Amino acid sequence: MGLFSKETQTTVDPVRETTKRTPATTPSAASSATIIARGSHFEGVVRGSQDLRVEGEVSGEIECSAQVVVGSAGRVKAMIRARSIQVAGRVEGDLTADERIELAPSAAVIGNLLAPRILIKEGASLQGSVEMSAPTAGSAKDARQKKPEGEKATANGNSSGSSKTPGSSKASRAKK
Repeated sequence: MGLFSKETQTTVDPVRETTKRTPATTPSAASSATIIARGSHFEGVVRGSQDLRVEGEVSGEIECSAQVVVGSAGRVKAMIRARSIQVAGRVEGDLTADERIELAPSAAVIGNLLAPRILIKEGASLQGSVEMSAPTAGSAKDARQKKPEGEKATANGNSSGSSKTPGSSKASRAKK
């Protein structure tokens, strides 16, 4: 299936990693989701209001007001912000969802998760933090630049200054 094919509609279950293809009955049925197919590589910012499925590679940033699915063949090096996110492939970057994040058993994520509901299935790999709370406006950008107290965030997201060590806070000095 091509990147913008209108011949078939694909229904995907990332948990079972199965695909069911049926003929598209209307032009809007095929265009309701954007697919970055296997063998495709996209670099830059992906923004949209329709569902997005990644089976190829994406580097940069993904912002979607609908659902983002990273299929088992998908490779993403990007911050993802969407209504809901399902991952069965590999993601390097923070994931922020308004409703839900789900990691399938084949998922491998290096980054932080922020959503009101998070499901991490047995076998999934996560290297990062999990925060279950409703995201606020701009929280994806804030999450990238959020640093522990005592560190300063710079424009490129790196930190400067020294990090605090245990026992160096005013409260612990007062107790001594």
